[in-house]
Amino acid sequence: MKMLRIGRPLIDTHRQTVFSNGTLLIRDIRKVDDEGGYVCVASNPDGDTARRKMNVQVMEAPEIDPILVKSNLQRGMRIHLTCIISKGDFPVSIRWLKDGKAIPHGQGITEKTIDDYSSTLSFNGLAVNHSGNYTCQASNAAAITNYTVPIIVNVPPSWQTEPNDTEVVLGSSLMVDCAADGSPMPRIQWKKESPIPVSPFQDIHRTENFKVLENGSLWIQDVLLEDKGYYVCEANSGIGVTLNKGIYITVHVPARFSTAFHNVTARKGSTAILDCVADGDKPLEIKWHHANRLLKPDHVKMDVKEEKLDFGLRSKLTIKHVHRDDSALFGCLASNKYGSDRMEFHLIVQENPEPPFNVRLINFSSRTANISWEMPYDGNSPIHTFIIQIKNVSGKVVMGPVLTKVIRSDMANNPADIIKII
Repeated sequence: MKMLRIGRPLIDTHRQTVFSNGTLLIRDIRKVDDEGGYVCVASNPDGDTARRKMNVQVMEAPEIDPILVKSNLQRGMRIHLTCIISKGDFPVSIRWLKDGKAIPHGQGITEKTIDDYSSTLSFNGLAVNHSGNYTCQASNAAAITNYTVPIIVNVPPSWQTEPNDTEVVLGSSLMVDCAADGSPMPRIQWKKESPIPVSPFQDIHRTENFKVLENGSLWIQDVLLEDKGYYVCEANSGIGVTLNKGIYITVHVPARFSTAFHNVTARKGSTAILDCVADGDKPLEIKWHHANRLLKPDHVKMDVKEEKLDFGLRSKLTIKHVHRDDSALFGCLASNKYGSDRMEFHLIVQENPEPPFNVRLINFSSRTANISWEMPYDGNSPIHTFIIQIKNVSGKVVMGPVLTKVIRSDMANNPADIIKII
């Protein structure tokens, strides 16, 4: 059994092998070298032969030339993709795909066949939705061949949500929205004015109370007074110019006091001044209260004067000729548009203590005497000394004065105290 081609016997090579059973194996088949007529000759020992002719046709798969795509494609540009089949047996069918699917209609894309081996895909004006992977698919009886190129339409950033000047109350939280659209998606960055002249604005990094969210919004928790000022939101994608918008954040300060309580002491008959200083945005208003009621000064015993300060308001309540009944709680209530605060004053009118009462001689001897009395009104100042004198019937002092110091902290609360004189 032997095989002939063009009248010549085939010999075994690295590509062609003729087996004893008459089978011909051709590896890495080639159109030019292997296409044509072949003759299979069979013979027996008697010299008889038989021949059978066959024709081998080698089909060549389509080969697509590289499809060129212009770099840095911008929205609105006009381009076309050309698919040329440089090799392959006819007939060849050519079609275009986007992201593995047929090209959608009505999107400004035109597909045109130039001849039997080339086709063009035209874009009348690039838009963001034209971005994707475009494939030229060529097929014939031998195979299907694909060539894919990416189309990336670059769109400069444009504002989707433009930030604006914002007002916030001290201590509250604030969200300032800033969003931009484009292709590729712009990166949002926030900056805050800096006290350093060389660098007027500094990038905002995440801190305890500052955070730039994924959607570009600026979030400030527990706003501080120093958070007020100018801010800039920037949107940059590397395409076109960088968008930036400056805003001013105003931090309003509610009416407030530096302390909530204050003691004021004054001697009986003197003048007491309650000094109330409030901080906060103007206009500020201060009202005085006494015994949980609004105080209305009569300008005879009580008078109120106000003084405007750079940072707030001062109100002075003057009480003349204070006496025991003036010892009380006074309230100073400050308020503005953004909140209110209260400060209390405890006015303590001090005077000489009253003499002890219910003085009694409990028992006595030739050398001792036991005397008791009840604690008097202390005049709003703790009593620390008692003076004892002993007089005879004629009123002549025969002993004294004896100074008795109060050393027990609970003496003022006892209904009676006993002093023993030896």
